[in-house]
Amino acid sequence: MGQYYLASGYSHGQKDDMVLFRAEGSGKMEIVSTYRQGDSPSFLCTMGKRIYAVSEHPSYAAVTAYESQKDKIIPVKRMEFAGAGLCHLSAGQQVLYAGCYGSGHLYVLDGQLKDILYCHEGRKDLRGVTSHMHWTAVPDPNTLLGADCGSDRIYVFSLKDGIPCGRVREILLKKGSGPRQILFDRKREAAVIVNEQDGTLLFTKSRFWEQKADSFPWETAERVPATRRKSHRNYPGGACVNSRGEVFVANRGENTIGVFGTDGGYGFQGEWDCGGNWPRYLHVTEENILFAACERSGRVNRFLYRDGQLMEADNIPLYGAACVIPVDGG
Repeated sequence: MGQYYLASGYSHGQKDDMVLFRAEGSGKMEIVSTYRQGDSPSFLCTMGKRIYAVSEHPSYAAVTAYESQKDKIIPVKRMEFAGAGLCHLSAGQQVLYAGCYGSGHLYVLDGQLKDILYCHEGRKDLRGVTSHMHWTAVPDPNTLLGADCGSDRIYVFSLKDGIPCGRVREILLKKGSGPRQILFDRKREAAVIVNEQDGTLLFTKSRFWEQKADSFPWETAERVPATRRKSHRNYPGGACVNSRGEVFVANRGENTIGVFGTDGGYGFQGEWDCGGNWPRYLHVTEENILFAACERSGRVNRFLYRDGQLMEADNIPLYGAACVIPVDGG
């Protein structure tokens, strides 16, 4: 039967923007059903048996909950709230963390989509700096991290029952970094920060969010370019870490997928064409099967990573492809 996956993207109401598909170990992808949310569900996450999709819209923010039933996804609840450009969603302890790139808000919503439990507004034109909130991550049950691509900051929130409390700390990165995503290599107790604006990856083996200082601990970090190619201005998109601690990064601009890290360190391992245009999001399985959502070419590409080589196996169409996650097929 194969594993079920759900991919979503930007269609602005013109085309179906969600596709449920199966993928087999051989690399074959089979579309099961499609759905049209209509307002750019550019990011997905799951909590329990529910699937949640954002609405990345310029004039409002919304999250829609779905359930998978008999090879279809069925909308069951929707919540709209103030904000703009809601581009990221992650699940916590029965709560959702939502980052708005356009308005700079970071929201905490209850999992039933009934209440807003917390709102952080970020920075607004402070000396020319405006927040563009993106990724949220929970490194431990007591901490929430928020990557602010606009102000070059990582926000550190203390959590109680999944909800921020107390003072919000700010860790400042280099000007122009544009932190987009925070990942964790649990095997090596390391963190990876993807910097969209300066095109770098920042590797650190420290639990940088636990330090008292508000500047990043550069003495414990390694900063490397996300691509070895230099033909285009590059904006790293989504990244992911496999079970061996290897980091895959999508390069928007060079249209490549770079691989970093082995058991010996975070060295550059290789770089391959993504098979499309503007790879926005990556997902890797335990079997080292990699999916790439290529936004501008409108495809979800599937790769096999074997013996240090990335080989394209199959693809399916999806207009404005932006995200792909594993789901329960119902």
